[in-house]
Formats: sequence, structure tokens, C-alpha cells
Amino acid sequence: MRQVRGEKRRLEILEGTLRLIARGGVAAVTHRLVATEAGVPLSATTYYFKSKTDLLTEAFRYHEERLASHETKATPPAIEPGPATCPIERAIESIIGLISQDMMEGRDQLVTEFELDLEATRRPELREFRRTAQERLVSWLTEAMQELGSTDPKSDSLALMFLLSGLELHALSRGLSSLEPRQRTAIARAMRGLLMAREPVRPREMKRRPARADPSGGGGEEDSSAAAANESAAG
Repeated sequence: MRQVRGEKRRLEILEGTLRLIARGGVAAVTHRLVATEAGVPLSATTYYFKSKTDLLTEAFRYHEERLASHETKATPPAIEPGPATCPIERAIESIIGLISQDMMEGRDQLVTEFELDLEATRRPELREFRRTAQERLVSWLTEAMQELGSTDPKSDSLALMFLLSGLELHALSRGLSSLEPRQRTAIARAMRGLLMAREPVRPREMKRRPARADPSGGGGEEDSSAAAANESAAG
């Protein structure tokens, strides 16, 4: 029974830490403020987490485990039979809907993830959390891209993940609670571009670079050949 109460209190501390991070960033986290946020004695925070580093590490670990549990239950957008472009348009609507829902209902979660990304630039031990989370998302998107007929689902899913992350960060930094029309258009254009490009793009043939001028003032080999041809014609 005591062990159950201890684990409950520990989770209360971690959840309080995550709420502080979402509101004020990593810099806002102290044992005293976490204790106030979680509604526990200050001694409880120092008992379970000896330092701020321990507290942050375990809070981010808890966040990623909770996120993984949620994502495991999620499934890629269902693709129904229909005209060639219909599944793509349905998938676009699904992706936009998921992002909009995250921005309206999961703002704190998104902010926490970006805080973790920034903290991981300074603390290598946190990078594994984000790598695992990104691999789960790529796997989820890859499955959807395969269903939609992508010729390179892994690369397309990576491109889409980077686009969505950038759009989310842009929207959050501007205080938006939903996607703007131009952001929705960007997602739609990107997905159509990825999924409708069935043929590999061939690089254009480079134009032949003009011959360099002769440093001595002449026109180089081409000019010499032309001059010789003119003399022959004159003769």
C-alpha cells in the first residue's frame, strides 16, 4: 500500500513538472515550484528527485512513455475505395484534422515536445527519447503513405513529419490555436506533390559552359578554328 502511494505521489510530481515546462519552459522548473504545482511537500520532490537534472530527465521520460501509450492506440487514416485522387484528399483532410486537434486540445503536449527538443541539444542523454518518438511517428506515417501508393513511403513520411513539425512550431510561436488557411494549403500541396509524383524526376541536362576567353586577347580554340575556316573559304 505504501509503495502504491509512493508511486502515485511520484507521478503527481512528474505531471506538475510537465505543466510547469509547458507554461514557463525548462527554466521555470525548481523543486519548490514543482512542489507547489503538484500540491506536495517540498521534501517529497527532493526525496524522489535529488537534483533538477534528475527531475527533468524523469519528467521527459514519463512524457514520452505516456505519448507512446497514446500513439500505440492510434491508427493511420483509413483509406476507402474510390477514384484515384479521393484517398489522397481524404488523407489530407485527416492529417489536417489531427494537427488542428493537437493544437486545440494538446497545446501543452506540443510545447513540452519542443522544449524537450531544445533541451536535447544541450543534454545528449535526452536525445534517445526524441529519436524513439520520431521513429514511432515515421512508422505511423509510412504505413499511411504505403496505403496511398507512395513510391518511397519512408522518405515521404520523413518529409511530411518535418513539414508538420515546422508548421506546428510556427503556429505555436504566433499564439495560434488552429491552422491558418495558408498552412492547410501548404500541407495539402506537399502531400499531393509527394503522392502524385509517380515518375522519378530526372535532373535537367546542364547547359554547356561557354569557352573561356583567351587571356592573351584571342578568342580561344573555338575562335581559332572559326578563323581557319574563314581563311579556307576565302582561299
